[in-house]
Amino acid sequence: MRIIRLIVVCWAATSVWAAIAAVVDVPYSGQLVDNGAPLAGWHQVVVSLWDAPAAGTLLFSQSESVLVEQGVFHLELHVDDAIFAAHDAPWVGVAVDGAAELEPRVHIGAVPYAVRALAAPSPLPGVAFATNFSMVTVPSTLTWVPVSTVTLVAPADGHVWLAASGWWQENDFTAPHAVAVEFSLGEGSPPPFNQDQIQTGIFEYRSWPYSHTTILPATAGLHTYTCWVYVNSPSVTLDPMPEIWPATMQAMWVPNDYGN
Repeated sequence: MRIIRLIVVCWAATSVWAAIAAVVDVPYSGQLVDNGAPLAGWHQVVVSLWDAPAAGTLLFSQSESVLVEQGVFHLELHVDDAIFAAHDAPWVGVAVDGAAELEPRVHIGAVPYAVRALAAPSPLPGVAFATNFSMVTVPSTLTWVPVSTVTLVAPADGHVWLAASGWWQENDFTAPHAVAVEFSLGEGSPPPFNQDQIQTGIFEYRSWPYSHTTILPATAGLHTYTCWVYVNSPSVTLDPMPEIWPATMQAMWVPNDYGN
């Protein structure tokens, strides 16, 4: 019997605000396994948004044929921003090839948008969203490598919410060994804000999505933010070296009194 499960997801939502009704594109990634083996090929995937972890009200649903490679799939949801305005922390359900929805649903937490309407006297937010980055091969020397960037103009002093997502692929399948992958988001080099993601050789197929966020203070003006990666394999020299496939990077400015 086929037992398909979703073992990891990445979510990066574009920002929305109540003053403008629009459809927003929301990148969504996941990894599917069937009885422990990653799926491959084309599969019909239905992604739904719910207001509860079980049962509840269906808020949105999108069905799409996607290419699954070593279990990893990527798609963009085209969601009416009114859904996020009314439900800032929905639950995501996924169904594959006409089967029942996988359990459990995934809680994505607060969607990154201005929870309160950003009306006068607060300035409107600066928003930047970038995609279609080139694949980056990690060098053999241990060093920080930039993989994606986004530029934003902050209209006033405040804070910037950053998010970066994609996946990394270790290409040496000859033997299991430990691989440490560290991501960092910020301005300058070396980046000061680190987030660790450690994977080990227990994964037979070493293709793994990443999704990282942080929030930084920002003065008024132009800012360029970078997602950096540092790969270390303490047990063996990797040959060939891993590849980083950055998918999206987003920045959203909020005023200093955001959330108050």
